[in-house]
Amino acid sequence: MKIGLVGVVAGIGLLALAGTSQAAVLTIDLNDYASAVDTTPGVLMGTMTVTDSTGGVDVKVALDAATYFASSGGGHITIAWNLDTPTAATSISPTSPTYTAETNASPPGCSVDCGTFTNGLQGNWSGTSNHFAGPVTFFLAGITTADFENNSAGFMAAIDALGPNNTGEIAGTGSIVSTPEPSTWAMMLIGFAGLAYAGYRKTKRAALSVA
Repeated sequence: MKIGLVGVVAGIGLLALAGTSQAAVLTIDLNDYASAVDTTPGVLMGTMTVTDSTGGVDVKVALDAATYFASSGGGHITIAWNLDTPTAATSISPTSPTYTAETNASPPGCSVDCGTFTNGLQGNWSGTSNHFAGPVTFFLAGITTADFENNSAGFMAAIDALGPNNTGEIAGTGSIVSTPEPSTWAMMLIGFAGLAYAGYRKTKRAALSVA
């Protein structure tokens, strides 16, 4: 009976190894900008992290300590992203300053340098002294990480930001990494435990036979 149970547990573990359920995470590095933003090219100014979730994707835009979302006066497209199916942001945080979801979006001047994007967020603020450090999070319903694609200029996302040198657009593209979901990890651990116990039983029986 015990041997049969061990075999079943080990079999479950092997099935989990053979067909793991994957959750995808898309990381977009925001590191493409003009010298007006930073005189040193290629520095990572921020990251847009997109994670597959129930019914859509969770998005977080976090900036480097030396970078801020620009508040250069009046409403403007602060964050932009490109999808194969345009999808507006919901559940936007923080609520102060507030943001308005936009379509056919592009940060100021970015329509030439880094192209236009299907969607974006417009920061509803004014003035030049209160630059916002973030992060900004929001939800995109009905899509997955696979729906993000480069625009005609070769970028998935862009922000209007204040860099170490001055304000300007920072764009980037990204890559998707798949990781096993928690339930899969649990199944794998059960399977490994079963295999280990089966090995222990086999070794014990062999020792008794020798004795």
